[in-house]
Amino acid sequence: MKKYLSALLIVCLFSACSVPKYAIDSRIQRIGVDFSSGTWLLNYIDAPADVVPQLEKLAIEDFSSLNKSLTHVSRAKGLLIPNKIELNPSKIQLENLKKGSGYDYFVNIQAKNNKVELSSVDLTPHRFNEGGRNVSEVTIEIYDLNALEIIYSKKVIGSVGRGNDNHDVHFAASSNMLILGGYKKLMRELKKKSHFKK
Repeated sequence: MKKYLSALLIVCLFSACSVPKYAIDSRIQRIGVDFSSGTWLLNYIDAPADVVPQLEKLAIEDFSSLNKSLTHVSRAKGLLIPNKIELNPSKIQLENLKKGSGYDYFVNIQAKNNKVELSSVDLTPHRFNEGGRNVSEVTIEIYDLNALEIIYSKKVIGSVGRGNDNHDVHFAASSNMLILGGYKKLMRELKKKSHFKK
């Protein structure tokens, strides 16, 4: 046991960690959503394939806790809607969503990696360090399909970079970790500002 603790201590002494930073685009949305009524449909999540299962599980749990009538598109029957709905849809697209789903509200989540330059563990000797950044973004949009309008739209950008330091071992959040962290940050804010039955 002492050997493991000694090895861990040595790794910690000769390594550095980069802390991710998240910036929410506050220009888009300042108020929450009323989740207390209506039927809700959660779309397939548009994100890098290796993070979709975790993100989808979180989204189903989170939005189901806001409204018990939430249905994920994979469990809904008789839908006539495309698999991918682009962000900021037009009134005609919203009208088609209403006709093709029959739901009152539609939740659309998109995540992407803007820059992937760091791995979770970087063993590059510090004298060869050229820096690097991971940047990812997550957007949540909610549409009122009866009023045919976007009632919620918010984006968060997560980033982490390797600065110039004297460490040969460097830990950083992966792009997928940035996506999950950004999603959780958006959900905390949405829950804080929204109305729902507890």
